[in-house]
Amino acid sequence: MDAILQPLYTAFGFVVRLLFDFFGSYGVAVIVFTILLRGALIPLGVSQFRNSVKQQGMSADLRDIQLRYKNDKEKLQQAQMELYQKHGFNPLSGCLPSILQLVIIWPVYRIISAPLIHIMGVAKEAVGSVVFGKDGAVTASSGIAKILFDLGLINNTQATQAQTFNLPLIDALHKSADALSQAVSQGFMKAEQLLSLNFLGLNLGLVPVYDPKKLFGADMGTWLPLLAIPLLAVVTTWLSMRITQKLMPGANPQQSKERKEELERAKNNPAKKGQDTPDASAGMMKGMQWFMPLFTLMISFTTPAALGLYWIVNNVMSIVQQYILYNTVGKKMPVPAAAKAGSAPAAAKDATDDMPALKG
Repeated sequence: MDAILQPLYTAFGFVVRLLFDFFGSYGVAVIVFTILLRGALIPLGVSQFRNSVKQQGMSADLRDIQLRYKNDKEKLQQAQMELYQKHGFNPLSGCLPSILQLVIIWPVYRIISAPLIHIMGVAKEAVGSVVFGKDGAVTASSGIAKILFDLGLINNTQATQAQTFNLPLIDALHKSADALSQAVSQGFMKAEQLLSLNFLGLNLGLVPVYDPKKLFGADMGTWLPLLAIPLLAVVTTWLSMRITQKLMPGANPQQSKERKEELERAKNNPAKKGQDTPDASAGMMKGMQWFMPLFTLMISFTTPAALGLYWIVNNVMSIVQQYILYNTVGKKMPVPAAAKAGSAPAAAKDATDDMPALKG
């Protein structure tokens, strides 16, 4: 995985370093980086939105096709493809932005977890590590990790994971002038490569906690304010999902009214009883509206606060983008009208005579 995504680690780290040098703030660098990254995905978001408009216009025809060919998968697929071609709809285009978001989040996590290497350019060998034998004794040690471990500033786990999670090393180097002096004098790093992870009084290198002993203990000033990161991440995730659902193409009172009228006609028509197809996408969206905030909550309490900040800004960008698309593309691109009687795809027409209950 790391070998495949290494180019992204390098590219993302380079951009964050440029932003950090320019703004002089790690938090601002993360925020601007998130905005730039999200901005680069806007064309895909526009394409996804347009595709959703087309999908909404096909919904009635798709339900009709599913009813006609519910027992014939081959004809069902043929009729659906004809309908997709007619509307210029690509069923896979809606998945691409989501897939890219999942691909991108891992490199973002990696550079945030190991900023000494990926952002500040300290060599892996210089960061070093400590290796322990089965009996717990040190069998090998090197680099900055060795210095900090020998001084008792990091524990066994932190020393072992120094190259993949070097946030504890940064914290220790900030607290110990002696350790920083040794790391610089031995040529492992330059003093200017030790970045500050503080932003608005928050240490973005720490992992937020919900332990009352830490939240209300001696270091209350450090841990309690940090709780704002996961809380804001969860709230903005819920708002993003909720607003997206509200501003989805076709999510307007008139179409909701038409859908209710359609369900009422089906209810009063014995011939259509049990033939209405549930809106699977709506059910999935409703489920995601609650799953994503819970998932965000879990991630926020297991990763550095900087990733939570990235998540918050990304959600805000998503909300803004959705509003802009709804008020520009959504209003300029009307939802295509559903096919009228007799205008169903060719494959669907073949089955009309076999379904007398649906005629008229």
